Order: sequence, then structure tokens, then C-alpha cells
Amino acid sequence: MFVESIFVDATKHLSALLDPTSRIWGLYLISSVVLAFVGYGHLKRDGHLTKAGGEQPGFLSYLFDKDIWLHASTRQDMLYFLANGLIFYGLISQFLVGSFGLSILFYSSLAGTFGGLDEPIISSGWSLLIYSVAVLMAIDFGVYVTHLAQHKIPLLWQFHQVHHSAERLTPLTLFRMHPVDLAVTAFVVTLLSAAAYAGVFYLSGEPPRALTVLGLNVFLFAFNLLGYNLRHSQIWLDYPAWLSRVLISPAQHQIHHSADPKHFDRNLGLVFSIWDQLYGTHYRAKSYEPLTFG
Repeated sequence: MFVESIFVDATKHLSALLDPTSRIWGLYLISSVVLAFVGYGHLKRDGHLTKAGGEQPGFLSYLFDKDIWLHASTRQDMLYFLANGLIFYGLISQFLVGSFGLSILFYSSLAGTFGGLDEPIISSGWSLLIYSVAVLMAIDFGVYVTHLAQHKIPLLWQFHQVHHSAERLTPLTLFRMHPVDLAVTAFVVTLLSAAAYAGVFYLSGEPPRALTVLGLNVFLFAFNLLGYNLRHSQIWLDYPAWLSRVLISPAQHQIHHSADPKHFDRNLGLVFSIWDQLYGTHYRAKSYEPLTFG
């Protein structure tokens, strides 16, 4: 049974292109290509793609730049993707604390401390929406707090720097992570997600459910469609200033990977930029900034 679980989870990871809950699902990649064309158009119009001879690359040659896709860094991304399929998603994940068990533990603690509610505070109809938002915020804050710690605590940075060693960014750079790095993030996110579940469960009086699309939180689904895979790419796509005060744009995450010291420890959030603004780690470029990575 244990070996079967390893096989199932590893296979699920390795078939990510076919899995709607994976961030590199085919539809997310397609939407990213569409948005990449928009970003390419802006860069070309402003002359940021002009080479020494005055030429500008076509869209496809820019999107599939040989210097990026054939680079040694990209080959390492692929190796990390394959290795973590077995090491983390297949093996280590079997030993992580389960979200459901923690949720029930937290719920029991709330009920034992404050007693049961005579009437639910949240109705069934509102529970669906509130839990969908609550668990998204819990996941996002968990990623931010963990990410901040991985940058500021020397021991954790030793593992996290693997991700920042990428000299070229592609969607597969997402998987360029040390297994310990992945495990730390998963543990914190599981704790906060379980707390969100328990809180809504206690206030509504019934096990909460999230609004989902193909098994994924509807808000995460929408965010993935908004060019998530351009975060790890050379395509500069910035959101308008008002939207960047709410969401992390692909350009903001590319800045996070920048080798320029002024960009160090900036834009640590996953979905929302509010945590970065609250804790002073937010950075939004006023215009296009050429970046180097690694």
C-alpha cells in the first residue's frame, strides 16, 4: 500500500501537463502564451527587444529563445522536476502531516475552548464563498511567511538558494526546489489551511467546502490563468499599478529572482502582494527593467 501511494503520487506529479491542479497544466500554459504575446507587443513597441544590429526577434523566436531552452540551467530544471517527482512528491509527502487530521484537531480545540454555538454565525450559502477565500488567504500567507524565513534564516536559505541558482527562467524552474525546501513550505501551508478549515467549520456548524473548478480552488484557478507560468520566464508582463497593489504580477516575481542587490528579498508573495506591502518587501518597477538571474 505504501509503495502504491508513492507510485500514484509520483505519477501524478510527472503527468503535470494533464493535471488541472498542477500549475503547468496545458491550459495554463496556453493562456500564458496568449499573455506573452501581449507582453511581447509592449516590449517590441518600446524598443526593449532591439538587438545590436537594430533587429527585433519574432514572437516565436523570442518565446522559444534557444539561449534559454537549451541552457544548462534549463536542463537542471528538468532534472529537478523528475527527481522531485520521486523524492518529494512520491516519498517525502507520504510522511507529512495530513490536513484533514489537523483540521479536526483544531476544530475540537475551538469547540472545547469556546463551547458549541447555539446558532451558526455563517450560513451554508456564505460558507462556500468565505471558506474559498479563507483557505486561499491561508495558503498565500503560509507561502509568504515561509518564503520570508527561507530568505532570512541562514539554515533555510541553504536549501532555498537552489531555486535562486537558476540562470534562466522557464515554467519548469518552479520545480527547481530542494526537497527540504518543499517540505518546510508544505508543512506551514498545511497548518494554516487546517486552521482556516477549522475556523469556518466552527462558525458554520458544518464541514466547509470550497468553490472549485476541476478540483482546484476557483480563485487559484483564475490566478493560474492570469499568466502564472510567465513568472518563471523572460517575458516581462506587469499588471497595472492598481492591480499590482493586490496581485503579484509575473514581472514582480521575475524581479524577485533578479541578481541585482536592490531586488534581493523582494516580492515574496505567491498570489497577493498585500503581505509584501505590509512587511516592507514589495517592489514594483515603474517601467521595464532588464534583469539577469542566478
